[in-house]
Amino acid sequence: MAALTISEGTARALSFVFYLVAARALEPEGFGVVAYTIALSMLAVAPGTSLGGAFTRELGAARGDRQATSDLLGSAPYLAIAVWIGSSILCVLAGATGLTGSADVLGLLVVMSGLLAFRFYFALGRGVGLVRRIAAVYIAGSVMQLAIFAVLLAVGDPTPRTALIVFGVSSAAPVVALELVRPLVFTGAVHFARQAVAGVWALAWRISLNPLFNLTWLSADQIWVESTFGSSGIGRYAAAKNMVQIFMVLASGANGVLLPRVSELRAKGEADAARRLIVVTTLRLTGIGAVLAVLLIVFREPLLRTLFGAEYEVAGGALAGLAVSATLYTALILLNASVVSWGRPLLSTASVAIAATSEVALLLLVGGDQLSAAAWISATSAAIALTFTLTSLVLRPLRAEDPLRPGRAAEAVEEII
Repeated sequence: MAALTISEGTARALSFVFYLVAARALEPEGFGVVAYTIALSMLAVAPGTSLGGAFTRELGAARGDRQATSDLLGSAPYLAIAVWIGSSILCVLAGATGLTGSADVLGLLVVMSGLLAFRFYFALGRGVGLVRRIAAVYIAGSVMQLAIFAVLLAVGDPTPRTALIVFGVSSAAPVVALELVRPLVFTGAVHFARQAVAGVWALAWRISLNPLFNLTWLSADQIWVESTFGSSGIGRYAAAKNMVQIFMVLASGANGVLLPRVSELRAKGEADAARRLIVVTTLRLTGIGAVLAVLLIVFREPLLRTLFGAEYEVAGGALAGLAVSATLYTALILLNASVVSWGRPLLSTASVAIAATSEVALLLLVGGDQLSAAAWISATSAAIALTFTLTSLVLRPLRAEDPLRPGRAAEAVEEII
């Protein structure tokens, strides 16, 4: 867990510097196009995220079974390509009908493709426990983003589209390079294993709405800001949003271990150890997040002014709300990953559905005339979802007799709800 957290932190620190350089080079309006396009690309990769999560969980449960692992890895490329084709079509249609707003459609396609390749590969790597491999892919991509954009900035005047292409290509390039040198997926054993795919789909369909709702919650505030305040407004808001990336480090680093490890412990019949891992990890990392939130709130305006420039200082109020939101999100995402691994994915789906729908409803009904309104609405929706999850776990705790693997649809609904 420490190794994944460190690699996650290193990669996100480099990515943060990339955003910082882009924000200063492109000014709020140009940076707003970049940030908004990336936010929409996150929604476009939602199907790939759900499949990736299913592969991670199934690979964790299959550790020690070489044939099952080979079947899962060998089937992955077929599903990844299918998802990429579907997501690409949706992006083109959204751009053609004007649903993408100020986003750059070509940049959207490039970023979506890069993120899909990276996230799918990351999911497979952590499922089989190759921490060094996924750390190398993550860090290498962030280094490439920053290095290439810095060179372009030194020799010319990059546009928002240029920044987006650099972002997308850098996400996928390390995956391609590593597969050419030391393949994980394309080992010559690529094959479509129906039974393995059936197991992945049995889980994926049950959590398919989870990434969509989760990414809607993460993106809805930015979409509302862009539609209300334009590119300059979303540029300033995105600067504040990037300041809370450290919370994503806590959640993602821990999830890289929790998702497969809880499944592995459950498969071995060690339910008590799995529960202790969930409780200790969630409490510890949420506590760390709370301390970080206090520091960000206290020094919010000086930080924005020093790092991004005086034009971004007005987003200080938004940063305060986003710091609270990110702390609650840390606890929520850890619990959701844990219940998915335990075999109760519909609880996770219901949780993020409540977060997303409450945020969208509050943005539409309450709204506001300040950037900070979106941030505090995001925090409120996270609190509502976290309250629901904790209440559900109190009323129906995680039990050793809960089914580990997905069963028939009717049985799954009856057992998990």
